[in-house]
Amino acid sequence: MAIWARLREDLLFKNSFFLMLGSGLSYASGFFFWVFAGQMYDAVEVGIATSLISSLTLLVALSRMGLNESLIRYCPGGDKKRIVTTALYISAFFAVVLGIVFLTGLDLWAPDLAVAQEHVPLFLLILLAASVYSTTDATFIAMREAKWSFLQDVVNGSRMFIIFLFLGLGAIGIFTAYGLASMAVAVISIVIVGRKRLLPGRIDRDFLRRSLRFSLGNHVASILIILPATLLPIVVLNVLGPEASAFYYIAFQFAMVLNIIPNATGTSLFAEGSHGEDMRSTTARSVGIALALLVPAIIALYLLGGSFLGLIGEEYRTNGLELLRWMILSSLFYVPIQMYYSWKKVGLRTRGMMLVSGFDSVLILSLSYLFMRTTGLVGVGHAFVLAHAATAALILFWERGSVRSLLQVFLAANVQRSGRS
Repeated sequence: MAIWARLREDLLFKNSFFLMLGSGLSYASGFFFWVFAGQMYDAVEVGIATSLISSLTLLVALSRMGLNESLIRYCPGGDKKRIVTTALYISAFFAVVLGIVFLTGLDLWAPDLAVAQEHVPLFLLILLAASVYSTTDATFIAMREAKWSFLQDVVNGSRMFIIFLFLGLGAIGIFTAYGLASMAVAVISIVIVGRKRLLPGRIDRDFLRRSLRFSLGNHVASILIILPATLLPIVVLNVLGPEASAFYYIAFQFAMVLNIIPNATGTSLFAEGSHGEDMRSTTARSVGIALALLVPAIIALYLLGGSFLGLIGEEYRTNGLELLRWMILSSLFYVPIQMYYSWKKVGLRTRGMMLVSGFDSVLILSLSYLFMRTTGLVGVGHAFVLAHAATAALILFWERGSVRSLLQVFLAANVQRSGRS
């Protein structure tokens, strides 16, 4: 009963709940998607498909131009219809342009992914759908209606059934199944946004001008944040081969389930702060929610990770379990990093975000490359732990005054709660 009461009364908890629930569902459907893919295809085909999907994710992030964060930050006080239209149109345009550039230069930066050049219209259509999916998701968060983000994740879960329609088509079959689910999400999301009278509108030049610095700062920071997730499959592919890329990607996807928690609470913190809520007390509650859920989740996945990997294939357990366990440990250090990003977004101060995200990503990528060449795939796990720990320590030292203040609020809230009980 207490949970349902909080869902009705506490917007931070409500939106965090729906974002975590949706992300959890997305990862669960993704788990079964890769279980089926691992059973139906060999590791080489899975490795190529995972690299294609990672490339798609990077292209979508590049196409956003930081407008998703600006949409969330500026919608509460602006013309919502024009802001949503602007973000949607510009992101979609750049997605297509960047997709063409990517496909044209595949022979240069990822020859093993040349299969995508044989399916250009399909790749660009899936990329466009993924861009719409991303922007409409930010729209629902900006409206403080994360229940629609949850619906997106429910529809996206259909990919675990769609994959059976493309048996025998190799890596491009896996990629197509993944992409068709995004297309379905894009169509449904446009219908919902249209019914809320947020489309169609005109390009808001005033919004672009006011948010330019914030958008560009967020764009740089967002790209830096996702670089390890999107580049490492290709780096592993080039250094250790397609099979190792498959083992890495599956272990990484399992480990990232844990990041649902700090991501969801951090995103809700950003949305609440953008609507004028007190940042100190809201951050203290966000950290409390994140840690209360994350610690038991870390223990459970650490103990059960081998069994999950074994469902995909014994070779995934043998080659990915140690990597998975190291990456699980790194998630604890991600909580202060995510909360720091939310604070900077609310304050329209992106310089710190760029510095911190750059520091974290450069450490992950450089250490992964160095360790991979000496200790193999598990070296990537070592790199994640060291990089996230160093970044968290940097934030806690850099913002030590704010950290002390947050601890006081957090402890005071717990004392009051204990007194009432």
